[in-house]
Amino acid sequence: MYIWKCWRDTRGAFISACLILFTVVVFHAAVTLDYASWSPARGPNAHLWSASAATFAELARILVLLSGFSFGACGIGEEFHRGTIHFLLARPRSRGYFVWTGWAVGAAELALLVPLSYLISVQMGIFSLQRDPAWQASTGAVPLKWPEAEAWKMILAMYIMTLVLYSLTYFTTLLMRGARNGMNTAVLVVCGYGGTALLLYRVWQKEMPIIWNMLGELSRPPFAFPIASAAGWLAVALAFPVLSHWIIRRAEV
Repeated sequence: MYIWKCWRDTRGAFISACLILFTVVVFHAAVTLDYASWSPARGPNAHLWSASAATFAELARILVLLSGFSFGACGIGEEFHRGTIHFLLARPRSRGYFVWTGWAVGAAELALLVPLSYLISVQMGIFSLQRDPAWQASTGAVPLKWPEAEAWKMILAMYIMTLVLYSLTYFTTLLMRGARNGMNTAVLVVCGYGGTALLLYRVWQKEMPIIWNMLGELSRPPFAFPIASAAGWLAVALAFPVLSHWIIRRAEV
């Protein structure tokens, strides 16, 4: 089945992301579980270790955004570089089937990674604060509560952000007919778009839509989910596999 082949092609990126998350959790646990005995975070440098643990907690969320690039680079465009595209498209299936199946498998894997990374990040952040002596002294050790009401909003926003990066790389990999050039092109597009947006704002005070602004909207009152912004970026994410479908239908192989 082609679905199994897509999983086989992307499982390296998926397992690597899970291992990195596991490493982050182990490091965080080693730093925060016990300041007084076996933990390296003890003595006069305890606050530095605590800050490092909190930073790693935040990096867990950034990791999954970056994984969108690596997952997208495993798309159907890499078949051109491997020289297997002729065999693949000779199968008794429409070309659109291979485009959309490959894209859907990666999107499903990211749908597992995004909630996992967010939940790990938030839980580690809460635990770090509760174990920090300075925080305990300033608050009287008031227990932090899990942000259940806001969790789904952040997870959905993060997933859409990751899906845009994934879909962009999926498209550029097909356009450039190779994973390396496709990923490099996607990174250049993201950096170029961000740089252009910054230039327009700094020079002419003109604002362009920026995908990470969704997280900013969620962190400001009234903390409502940005439905219009999310719908727009979701449309962008879906536009890239549509373009990929259009390209592969007209590709001469």
